[in-house]
Amino acid sequence: MEFIFQIIYLLLSPAISFGNHAFEVSIQTDKSLPVIGEDFTMFCWFTPESRNRRVVWTKGGNVEVASHSCLPYRDCILSTYLDPEKFSLSADNSSGNLTIRNLDEDDSDNYTCSLSSTYGNEKPGSGSIHVTPFSPAPPFRIRVIDERSNRPYFHNATITVTAGHRLNIICEVYWARPPAVLQWHIPYGVISLSRHQSNDIQDDLYISQKAVTIKASRNDRGRILECIASHPQLQNNLQLSVHLNVHVLPSSMLLLVLHSEGHQEHGTPSRSLYIKEDSNTSVTCKAIGSFPATELKWYFPNGNISILDNKKTRSVISDDNLVNTESSITILLEMKDHGQYIQCNAYMDGNFVDQALARLMVYGPLDDIKLMIPEDLRDGIKINITCTARNGYPAPLIHWYIGSRNVTGNSTLKTSINSADRYDAESTLTFVPNMFDNGKHILCQAVQPTSPLNLSMNGSMILNVSFIPNPQSWIIVEKNETTSSTLFVDSQPVFKTKL
Repeated sequence: MEFIFQIIYLLLSPAISFGNHAFEVSIQTDKSLPVIGEDFTMFCWFTPESRNRRVVWTKGGNVEVASHSCLPYRDCILSTYLDPEKFSLSADNSSGNLTIRNLDEDDSDNYTCSLSSTYGNEKPGSGSIHVTPFSPAPPFRIRVIDERSNRPYFHNATITVTAGHRLNIICEVYWARPPAVLQWHIPYGVISLSRHQSNDIQDDLYISQKAVTIKASRNDRGRILECIASHPQLQNNLQLSVHLNVHVLPSSMLLLVLHSEGHQEHGTPSRSLYIKEDSNTSVTCKAIGSFPATELKWYFPNGNISILDNKKTRSVISDDNLVNTESSITILLEMKDHGQYIQCNAYMDGNFVDQALARLMVYGPLDDIKLMIPEDLRDGIKINITCTARNGYPAPLIHWYIGSRNVTGNSTLKTSINSADRYDAESTLTFVPNMFDNGKHILCQAVQPTSPLNLSMNGSMILNVSFIPNPQSWIIVEKNETTSSTLFVDSQPVFKTKL
């Protein structure tokens, strides 16, 4: 069986390890510095991968300090060391890594990693590195950085966070050898997630960072976060504390227009504010439930609005220690301002936090209303009566009444926008007058239902329905020697005469 295995191995081995090129060797230190008193590892990587290889580490004048070999058909030979308490070697099919324990000044030397094949045609390869041990050094500065703004904070500083929002805070220590060990102390109840520490080398010293992600609530205001840096060369750990200043964004933003009948409140998303043309109107912006108070600024994205007065912003602390802030302006709108937007932005510490937006709907009453009625209203004859309402906003609806009877269902309505961007409306009523309508009022009522004041304008006239007997309605009836005549109007007897 062993003989068969050797034949199979001989058939497969050329495809695995034969070749005419040399081993390529590189040495890395995994971003670490050789520090006196610390263990130091050098990573020797080689290609192509091979099980049948011999790894030898030497120093100085070709003094072998460790080796590891794997031969065909056999187990790998255990590593050999010049000094087992000083050196250790771990190897696999692509690497052979040497660790120098408890580094001291005598370990300063050139170290070489050599690769050779124990079965195959690969040419040997090697790589070298010079090790210069550094004296240990304690960190001398610690600070905290707000990752959002990259702003540094030092001991007992206040860091601002927004309630409900995540913020990454980084603790940094500078110029240590070996790296300092960082740890965050977070108060109970503060939602947080700590990350792994990172260590970067600059000028042969370490800069170490450890980040924590927090999601503060409004109840975390004033709580203290602490970062502690420990190091073998420090008698006392470095400590840095920061105090949380929790900003609370407004719970809502409102735009209000006051009227004698009440008020309108509109916020985000955009709504409409109905304002009467050529009338001084006060518009108020409110930011509800923030901390601290917001700064409110007005904008008109589509153009300029005549601002007659800009009142100062005032803030009131509510029962839950949050702040309600409001600002009011007095504006004078013309019809040309119809459809523009009014915008109120809220800021905290100069940063935009929220807005209220509304469309300005400039309403105004109709200029006039006119009825056009034929002069000759005859009983039983169908007629058309026209009512026109001009130059109003919003568009009017026209209702018709004869006495107390609503006859709007017998009418048609057409509306159009004139050159002033206001509405003209024309309604035509078709009806058949009769004698019972004589003397009654016909009323044309133009109503602007979507305006807050439900504006309306009426036009009316008194119906004068004329009656003209139709000769064909006379019927002569003879009976015996007596003749009677009866007058019929629309088949109704009016009087009788005996001849």
